[in-house]
Order: sequence, then structure tokens, then C-alpha cells
Amino acid sequence: MNNYARLLTRAWKLTKTRMIWGSRFRELGPRSVVGKCRLICNPNAVSLGHHTTLADGWCLADLNPASGGSGPKIRIGSYCNIMHDFQCNASVSVEVQDYVLIAPRVFITDSDHIVDEAGQRTTLSNEYRSAPVVIEHDCWLGVNAVVLKGVRIGHHSIIGANAVVTQDVAHNSTVVGSPARAIMRKGAGQA
Repeated sequence: MNNYARLLTRAWKLTKTRMIWGSRFRELGPRSVVGKCRLICNPNAVSLGHHTTLADGWCLADLNPASGGSGPKIRIGSYCNIMHDFQCNASVSVEVQDYVLIAPRVFITDSDHIVDEAGQRTTLSNEYRSAPVVIEHDCWLGVNAVVLKGVRIGHHSIIGANAVVTQDVAHNSTVVGSPARAIMRKGAGQA
């Protein structure tokens, strides 16, 4: 494909994104491209920064749209590159800061379903245990990674393929496994 064709393709993707999602998302930064959606629950709960790419097959769900709130529940920063089949569920807050690379089929959630023998049937319950999730700037989440409620991933960290992150990750760390454990930390003495 020559440069002219690439420019036309990029211009079309930018225009299509603005036409379809510009008035639906709470915020949509300039020069961001959004691919085909598989599922969206309450697009007004989503904020996308500038120069960010969200590839095809994504699912973004506000698990508690009745709660409203003054700001978006799912915040994705600027210069992020999110590959296909990304899924994010938020009842309280999920924040992905700037320059984050997310590989295919990554799942991020700030909530767990409540399963209680004395409570309502599991499939009928809309109750969750929730805690905010933050993925700081310049992180890389590998293929099929899962990030669960209440987790903060420090800046410049790498989450390995198939890792299940259940607790905070220090900055400049590499974590792998299920549950994820640190295998390396660069510059431990640096702030």
C-alpha cells in the first residue's frame, strides 16, 4: 500500500470514529481511532484520550449505570494502543493512563459478582464487590492478561501473557503467572 492510500485509510478511520463515537463517549480526544465494537453498556461512562487506538472487537461495560456520577468510569489516556478483543468492566472506576500498550484479549474489571447462599440467585444479582483499578503510564499488558479489582499497576511495568493480577504491582516491575508474581524489578532504588 502506498503512502497516499495509507493516508486515505487513516483519514477514513478518524472520520468514522468521530461520526460514530464523538457524541456517544463522554470524551473522545482528537486523532483517536476506535474499531468495531462488540459490546458497549453506557458509552457516556467512557473517556478516551488523544492519539489512542482501540482495535476491533472491544467491550466496555458500565456495570452500574444507575449510579451516574460526575465523571467517566472508564478512562483511557492518550497515546495508548489497545489491540483486538479488549474487555473492560467498571462499576466504580478503571483508569488506564497515557502510553499504555495492551495486547489482544486483555480483560480488566473493578468488580466481582457476589455469590451468597442466603442471597439472591447468582445470575439474577446485580450486586458487586468493587474497588478502583489504575494502570499507570508506560505499561505493557501481555496477551490474555487479567487485571482484577482494587489493583494499581505502577508505571513502566510489564504484565506477562496469561497473567492474573490480583494485587498491586510496583513500578518498573515484570510480573507473570496466575496469580501474578514479580520476577524482576528494575531500578528498585529509584522513585
